[in-house]
Amino acid sequence: MTSAAYSIFPKFKGIVSETFVQRNLDLVCSVINFSKGELLDQSKINLIEGKLGNKLTGTTFYPGGSSVIFGWSFPLSDSNLRVMFKPYYSRELTQLIIHYLSMDDYFHSIEKIEYIVGNSKLIFSTPKLIGVATVELLSRTIPILLVEEILGESVKNDPDMIRTISQVSRNLAKDGIISDPYPANWKYFDDRTKDKIAYIDLLSSNRLKNVNERIKLLIEAIK
Repeated sequence: MTSAAYSIFPKFKGIVSETFVQRNLDLVCSVINFSKGELLDQSKINLIEGKLGNKLTGTTFYPGGSSVIFGWSFPLSDSNLRVMFKPYYSRELTQLIIHYLSMDDYFHSIEKIEYIVGNSKLIFSTPKLIGVATVELLSRTIPILLVEEILGESVKNDPDMIRTISQVSRNLAKDGIISDPYPANWKYFDDRTKDKIAYIDLLSSNRLKNVNERIKLLIEAIK
């Protein structure tokens, strides 16, 4: 039996049920075991899809990246929200919590400067942060971020947007907020509108106050 613990952030309590989280955590853990806790590329995802069959109905797999084993999104009943589970192989739980705590600083900083590409004023945001989890697997603790799935493509094929993202990251850094300007970390919210951009990687902020106490409180909430 996998040892798993999780906490839903206050905004989503009552929207995302414990049953939903636990059921899908069990599936996510089975795939982490299959991957041996290492990056899951597209070839391995093809193998997983063949093994899981109808358990994949309505869900979407994403290959892993520089710190994420894989992404797996599940539809939330009676809601347009899709929840992605992102297990990390090279990050700690505290880094996921710092990302959550950095959100206010990110939005405060991003709103100070107007960014325009072509004739469109850009809106920068992040996926909704739903919660965190930890699982004891493969002789280690693996942290998992529960986050809104962003359906659009990355901006990597748009040179103007790439230049703007680089500028955004520099301006954030001046305010003490660390983001990764790598284009694959920035996605259109959907492919119909190109003026709303989501940063999908982890943030950190040098402006956080009482950070150790706040991290401790959030870790204590994980059950």
